[in-house]
Amino acid sequence: SRTEKGKQYPTYCRRKGSMEAAEEVIFDVNRMAEGKPAFIFRGYSISPDNS
Repeated sequence: SRTEKGKQYPTYCRRKGSMEAAEEVIFDVNRMAEGKPAFIFRGYSISPDNS
């Protein structure tokens, strides 16, 4: 995950296969929270087949 300067929530990302692979955003919690007075993101789990 990473948190961008000026943003309230983290962005959860992955690089599939190697650290040189393109970054894939799994959850952009800031976008999910847009327009809501409060937002709680309780986490996530990725299935064994990465779907």
